[in-house]
Amino acid sequence: SALLFLPTAYLSPTPLYDLVRGFETDLNFSTPGQFPIADESTLQIYGSRVAGTVAELCLGLVFYHNRGQTTVQQRREIVQAGGRMGIALQYINIARDIAVDAMIARVYIPTDWLESKGLRPQDVLQEPSSSSVETLRQRLLDKAMKIYEDAKGAIELLPDQSRGPMRVAVESYVEIGWVLRNPGYQLKAGRATVPKRRRLRVAWTALRKG
Repeated sequence: SALLFLPTAYLSPTPLYDLVRGFETDLNFSTPGQFPIADESTLQIYGSRVAGTVAELCLGLVFYHNRGQTTVQQRREIVQAGGRMGIALQYINIARDIAVDAMIARVYIPTDWLESKGLRPQDVLQEPSSSSVETLRQRLLDKAMKIYEDAKGAIELLPDQSRGPMRVAVESYVEIGWVLRNPGYQLKAGRATVPKRRRLRVAWTALRKG
């Protein structure tokens, strides 16, 4: 129902349709024993559909409200990087929520990654905090941080009014990934959390960059 409030007149329909296809992947988990994230390619497609599309839609609004401040080439570069950044943030989201997703019979870690550790998706449902699963969490974070590093430079191409808020949004979410890198991270409702003072520091630092 939230999709009804989107200003679709300003947005490309393609990412909207792809976003719905991403939701369809989530619905596939409703079939008992069905784990649709078979490999890294499937994971990347899923991340692109549920998060890369959101980045593209947000950027569409940015360009609409800041017409004439970026070139066609810059917009192309920004959208491409934004899609990649969306995938990185979705990987962080998945890494954070392994235990929470297991509670609703969902495993977003690629099945072939699990098999490389002698695991099945059902093993994650039973022991989402095992050492083997933690190793795969860190592997997922490795992928996320690599994409983030490659894509973050495009933020500097954004119009002035959008650059700071977009940087805060990205850096605040990436900070969850850095928290997950440290043993003994805090959990709240099964999810790793960033302490309030640390969140404020990240936001302030991001804004000061201009």
